[in-house]
Amino acid sequence: MKRIVVADEQPLTRQSIRQMLEAEGHQVIAEVDDGRDALQKALEQEPDLLVLDLVLPRLGGLEVIRQLRQRGSAVRTLVLTAQNTEHFAGLSLQAGSSGFIGKQDAPGELLEAVRAILRGRSYFPVRALGSVDAQNTRMGESDQLGSLSPRELTVLRYLASGRSNKDIAEELAISDRTVSTYKIRLLQKLNAGSLVELLEISRRNNLLGGRVPGEAAHPGVHGEAETIEEMFHAQFDGLALPFCLRDRDGVLLAYNRYFLEFHELDEGMLPLSRLTGSSRLAPEEALHLYQRYVDAVARQQPYFMDLLVLQPVRKVLRHWGIPYIRNGELVGMICFVADISDHELEILALTEANQRLESLKRERMGFMLDVGQEFRHSLESIQTLLGNALRAAPEISELPRMQLEVQSLRERLQALIDLARLENGESLLVPRSTELRQLSIEAAQRFLRQNIAIRVSIESERPATMAWIDVRRYRHMVQALLLHCARQGAREVILRTDAEEHSHAHLVWRVAAFVDAAGGVVESPATPDPRLALCMRLAELMGGELELLAPAADEPLARLTLRLTQSNS
Repeated sequence: MKRIVVADEQPLTRQSIRQMLEAEGHQVIAEVDDGRDALQKALEQEPDLLVLDLVLPRLGGLEVIRQLRQRGSAVRTLVLTAQNTEHFAGLSLQAGSSGFIGKQDAPGELLEAVRAILRGRSYFPVRALGSVDAQNTRMGESDQLGSLSPRELTVLRYLASGRSNKDIAEELAISDRTVSTYKIRLLQKLNAGSLVELLEISRRNNLLGGRVPGEAAHPGVHGEAETIEEMFHAQFDGLALPFCLRDRDGVLLAYNRYFLEFHELDEGMLPLSRLTGSSRLAPEEALHLYQRYVDAVARQQPYFMDLLVLQPVRKVLRHWGIPYIRNGELVGMICFVADISDHELEILALTEANQRLESLKRERMGFMLDVGQEFRHSLESIQTLLGNALRAAPEISELPRMQLEVQSLRERLQALIDLARLENGESLLVPRSTELRQLSIEAAQRFLRQNIAIRVSIESERPATMAWIDVRRYRHMVQALLLHCARQGAREVILRTDAEEHSHAHLVWRVAAFVDAAGGVVESPATPDPRLALCMRLAELMGGELELLAPAADEPLARLTLRLTQSNS
């Protein structure tokens, strides 16, 4: 029996998780509805697993995970959240989570994740991580920076130099909202959790120009070495961010004016001389910050940690520092603090809005599928009744035409249903090894059996071409070519097929429809045929395209191109 803590704001969600876990024989030793209590319970009771949401009051899920890791806790964590995106899966993995699943996943996925984590493994489904590599969650920073557009790089430099969204917008002649969009895009592309991390990436890659913080000062113009305070003001007074320099014990040595503004201090007021001097920090938070600082000094390594401030208003602050070495000796840390509350809330709000839209889309798609299936069953019943009526009264000349019309309606409705299934993320392709030329002939013959006044012949440069393809869907695409030709008034169509080897395992298969003799061009219907739209989407899924072209001399009227896997049998 394993001991588990569950952290989620919703009581019903906690109850459901508890029931599933207890049914598996586990013991839920605590349920909490906010991040601060989740952190406290995990530290005090040391459960085997903490299951938590990312969106928690008082302290977000990511902060809970980071603080557990920073405090040396061995508690393993599983993120169970509605924020089911690549970005948040990657951030959870980086923060130190053992697993990540979405609330939209099947209940069995939760139990599978719990079993994997309790056995000492991680659980990050590939569909959640997307392009995030579980073995190496960060690309090289040079690769990440190389993926940025010139405009994104410009915005990054402005942000790293402390410019506000409004200043950047005025400088680049864009809106504040566009700057916010760039900021979110940069956070995602550079896999950063906050503006502070963007600043650190910029510093490491010398995007700000001048000396990199932490390098020893060069001699002054008169041959005299700069003092520590002179060095600090030369580098940081121009940055609109709160920087300070502290010694090995955390005592303040120098600061810029934005440091005073951030802490709401006037020039004449004594700034915070001690690292833990802020009255806004709880005693345990202040102690933990000091221990983290001293440890980073001893290791001569950068550090960052998130702090929860409840007075005068709730804020999440990120405290960050890098070693400053002068003449080969560690002086202390160049420190920076930023309010990341709005940023994380903004990210979560945008993600929640996106999740709501996705949920609404799925609901509407499910409704369309249900209604479409009902209509299809109704049309099948009508077609059966028409067949019975035709056998009972073959002299009624309208019945065969009505049967064909109902069959056409069924095909169009089925195409709409399949399009909805594709939009819902379903895979409609079931390939098998097939000879393509013979399959094209069969598709044309089926099309001709629909009593359409058109002649079709097939010309092929290769007598046989074997490939893996969905037979039924390929027939639909060939028939879509012929349907387009018929609607353009064609009376005779030549299908020319050819295959080109793309590699030892793949080939490009083409089918072009040429018109030998045509009547007057028929105007296309105002409403697009869903069967053609479906075939175009299926062609895209097969790595190609279905082109429906305008009549032109010596040019095909329609062309299908597919990229397929070759078959030897």
